[in-house]
Amino acid sequence: MDTGEKKIVLQPGPSGTLGKKELLMLAVGQTIGAGVISLIGPGIATTGHSVWLSYVLAMVFGLFLALPYLLMASSLRFNGGIYSVIHALVGERLAGAYLVGQIPGFVGVASFCISLSNYVVSVFPDMNPRLVSFGVLTLFVLFHCFGINVMAKLQNYMGYALIIGLCTFIVIGLPKVDPVVFNTATDTFMTNGMDGLITAMFSFSYSTYGYYLTINFGKDAKNARRDVPWAMMMAIPIITFIYVGCALVGVGVIPLEVSSGQPLTFAAREVLPGFLFVVFMVCGVGGALLTTLNSSIAYRSVMTAKGAEDGWLPQFFAKRNRYGAPIFVLLLIYAVASLPIIFNFPVNKVTNNINLFYSMLTFITFIAFFKLPTKFPEAWARSRFHMPNGCYYIMISICLCAQIAVFIMSIRSIGPTAATVSIVAMLAAFIYGILRHKSGKTQEKEANVWSD
Repeated sequence: MDTGEKKIVLQPGPSGTLGKKELLMLAVGQTIGAGVISLIGPGIATTGHSVWLSYVLAMVFGLFLALPYLLMASSLRFNGGIYSVIHALVGERLAGAYLVGQIPGFVGVASFCISLSNYVVSVFPDMNPRLVSFGVLTLFVLFHCFGINVMAKLQNYMGYALIIGLCTFIVIGLPKVDPVVFNTATDTFMTNGMDGLITAMFSFSYSTYGYYLTINFGKDAKNARRDVPWAMMMAIPIITFIYVGCALVGVGVIPLEVSSGQPLTFAAREVLPGFLFVVFMVCGVGGALLTTLNSSIAYRSVMTAKGAEDGWLPQFFAKRNRYGAPIFVLLLIYAVASLPIIFNFPVNKVTNNINLFYSMLTFITFIAFFKLPTKFPEAWARSRFHMPNGCYYIMISICLCAQIAVFIMSIRSIGPTAATVSIVAMLAAFIYGILRHKSGKTQEKEANVWSD
């Protein structure tokens, strides 16, 4: 099948403004979300005191899911993130299909707003949760209307608050952890055997590798081929410490039968005195949700704006305001994300279905990963992580196996009906890509990939 490939002559791109610390906070904030609060309790119910070990395994597993993006980002700089990866290495039509397939996923932005409103209402029960959700979404879309630099500064402040809030819980809680959590011989360790340990690992893995999305900020990075991979790698130990530390304290300071199935706030009330508990709730819980919300809007707008410039959406979506913000793309994100809030859709069910759809679309990116050494051999040779092509293909094959495992677990978790809907949606996206390309309305206005 003709995928629309063409010879690309690499040139340096325009300079960006995001440095290492901004990219690092985007990587950390995108990864650490509501899962650190909501998933540990169910993980304890699944595997007992070994929940912390499941998180260690999940971080390793997540590394294999993120590694191809790190290798790609060290070789080339992409104008429109993952959309441009597919555009440059696979072809225009599949890139268009991928882009259009991302738009229904904008409803996922609402999940962070709804989760935050639930926490706010738990403290201030008289407040209307829908108004809180809608207000948070509106505020953050407005922030993005002032450009990438405002978004990045906001992410920095919230990222620091997030780390302070969660690390306070860990540092104060670790001395109180019962050493029994490390005793592999007890009945409370791996309570459901290896199956429980692996099930918890898969449950956690979805929240461990979001740092790969930092590749979407290549256009705005000062030194993308150096700083984007650096941010991904530096995010890993920070995220590992926070996740494993929170799991240890969450399972080790209160009885197992109490912590099982409960959010992390139960353990936090036990560990932290009044004022520090407030810090944990505001900085830790609030920061986890808001940093992910902020970076989610950012990377979605980057990809969609570049796709609009290339003609995959009506041209008015490509327009930017005086701050360089893609104002109509942000309005599109705002409109789609508002739907679950306004109509009270079961957003978790919707996003679970979309996660399967995204997992299917991710297989397109693996075509690009396998093509890197032959499509851009000079760029691959310049990568700081360059290795013999044979080793590279083995590594990508292992990563593909990890992605297939995620895909299978996604199907098992949502059932055959939702899986069928996702397959139909994917076919619709492919058909759109073919028809839009045949219409002659798609044309690359600016390079999707640069040499620097």
